[in-house]
Amino acid sequence: MPANADETAFGVIVALPAEAAGWPDHDANCLVRVAGIGRGRAHAAAARVIERGARALLSWGVAGGLSPRLRTGDLLLPRRVVSSRGEWQTHEGWRARLLRALPDAREVDAIYCNDEPLTSIDGKSALATRGFDVVDMESAGVAQVAEQADIPFLVVKSVCDPAVRTIPALALRMLDGDGRLRVSSVPGIARAGPRGWRELRVLRGDFSAACASLRNAARVLPRIARGIGP
Repeated sequence: MPANADETAFGVIVALPAEAAGWPDHDANCLVRVAGIGRGRAHAAAARVIERGARALLSWGVAGGLSPRLRTGDLLLPRRVVSSRGEWQTHEGWRARLLRALPDAREVDAIYCNDEPLTSIDGKSALATRGFDVVDMESAGVAQVAEQADIPFLVVKSVCDPAVRTIPALALRMLDGDGRLRVSSVPGIARAGPRGWRELRVLRGDFSAACASLRNAARVLPRIARGIGP
């Protein structure tokens, strides 16, 4: 429960441990939960933080860029979450407050929550043609729980792989569903050769830049979230 009864505890749902870096670990009003990858895990994690007293939810982390205007590290606040299961609006007031506090953040129309990793340029282009700006795999799970609990939610995403970048298949095999490195993938990394290593270095650089943007925002967001509630 919130340490201060006048403040609202909010839950922060992230897929990977590295995406949670920068959040204060001493703030009883900020409940950070590393969920693992995918909508189902995000849904379960969001439900757990509500049980612990959260009265607002934040879907947080890196995402794939779909619009060619977006660059690695761009910090995005979508107005809508769309998936094959429905559509949800993010909290307008909370979003506006964060945009004022973070001059480098950008409001975009829609994030699409995909059931599977979107790795190809053609796949990204197809979603962009449908009007989506960015893609992830978790935001719909958080949105569903927020709707069921009738509490506000927000999505904050930093672009990792831009629209012109593919994600190498080896990178997908490196992580398990909880976001941990698969030991069994190590021999494959060793066999990838110079091209594979280069692709992984580029992806690692993209991920580091995206996480740096998230850390900067995490320093500001807790005070912006105060007072956000049903």
